[in-house]
Amino acid sequence: MKIFRRNFLFVLLLFCSSINSKLQAQINNYWTMGSNTSSTLLGGAVVGGGAGDVAIFYNPAAIRLQDQKQIALNASLLNFDMHDYKNALGYDQNLDYLEWGVKPRFLSYQFKIQDNQRLSYQIAVFSRDEQLTELYDYKTVMLKTEVGNQDIEYTASYDMSRRYSDYWAGVGMSYILSPKFSFGATLFGSAKSLRYYESSLIDVDPLNGSVNKNASWSSVEKNYFYVISLIPKMGVLFEDNLISLGLNVTLPSMRLWGDGYSKRIIRYSNVVYEGQVKDDFLKSEYNNYIVANVKEPLSVSVGMTLHSRNNKSKLFFTAEYFAPIDTYKILDNTKISSWGQEDFQPGTDYLSYKYGAKQLVNLAIGYRHELYPSLSILSGMKTNFSAYDPSNEGEWEDINDYVTMSPSLFHISLGAQFRFKANTVILGAEYSFGRSKNIEQLANYGFPGIFDEKNHIALQNRPDNTMTYTSNSLGFYIGYAFDF
Repeated sequence: MKIFRRNFLFVLLLFCSSINSKLQAQINNYWTMGSNTSSTLLGGAVVGGGAGDVAIFYNPAAIRLQDQKQIALNASLLNFDMHDYKNALGYDQNLDYLEWGVKPRFLSYQFKIQDNQRLSYQIAVFSRDEQLTELYDYKTVMLKTEVGNQDIEYTASYDMSRRYSDYWAGVGMSYILSPKFSFGATLFGSAKSLRYYESSLIDVDPLNGSVNKNASWSSVEKNYFYVISLIPKMGVLFEDNLISLGLNVTLPSMRLWGDGYSKRIIRYSNVVYEGQVKDDFLKSEYNNYIVANVKEPLSVSVGMTLHSRNNKSKLFFTAEYFAPIDTYKILDNTKISSWGQEDFQPGTDYLSYKYGAKQLVNLAIGYRHELYPSLSILSGMKTNFSAYDPSNEGEWEDINDYVTMSPSLFHISLGAQFRFKANTVILGAEYSFGRSKNIEQLANYGFPGIFDEKNHIALQNRPDNTMTYTSNSLGFYIGYAFDF
């Protein structure tokens, strides 16, 4: 039965991934919703109106603005994402990574029921967030030992793969309270998963028999988890001739279930430091059906849309506040899910991982101008600040956290919307930039390095906060909607 349940969840996640797309974003950046519709090109500044087929996400009260039945499918023509890591593995030891992809990302259906024209409904399935990071580097240098001046070959390699995804499916409704006021609500289901692997290997080999034994150090971390949760939204919308105002409240996520596995190995042998031979060390642990949880914060967004008198130009503003999330265990090895309690037992926090988020406010502005009845130009800008902020004090000091660069992102978008009869086509592009400075290195390779028995560090230096991460992303989008 447990195998059946897990396979069913895997098929469900695989089905979602086959109809959704890959966004270059992170769990730390909340404004990663990019549906490739007009809302994306307006910078997401559409809480006060103009969300179109993404109203179910930004403000469900605006679902009713669509008078006809509509099917919308939006896709990414091509995404280029360039990542640069300066001083990642030591001073002037840099890494870079180019990623590109072509996938669909958003599907929705809007409709009304004839018996009650005040009610409008929408169903949507989309990729809220997906991140893929793959890094690898290898180096070999010839050195001499400080004691004895003996020849050695120092080899170090770093390998990290991190794939995070978050797929959403939801049903929303909007009800017209009066000609100027409407109310809406949405209930989303979210399927999040993270697959993580990180290894760091060091070998010190003798040359010409100058050292009696090889010395080595290695650290390997591998884990996977999934989390299924519910996320409710509620919104109101006020419309007048030249202005519309919107308010949307997203409640904290409600975990339904989720678990995963975790494996960590640290070992070193034949280490000689300052002329002394250190005892060999090995610690290897594995556990399965570990309780997992990924929390979404409470957030409140407000938006305003200003209309020109001839209704050919519109200016959009949106601000959203995200509440903090106290540090918690995203993967908690001290708890085993009910599905695995027969075969696995709770363990120590050696296999646990933590996460925490600070409060923040994101801002967005968009502009839309109608050149012809069939052609409009859209543009937008938005902030996408990083919320990543786990505690490293008290009980959290020795609990693992995932390698994450957590940059604040800034987005600029431009595109056009074409309408002919019942068809709407959107073409556009979005550029994103982010940078994080003075962050901890992935590793700090160097010989002889230090020997830290408490933290099991050998044959290398302690990572410093000298790494700089830079992200540049350029995406080309296409969207299509059909009214009937």
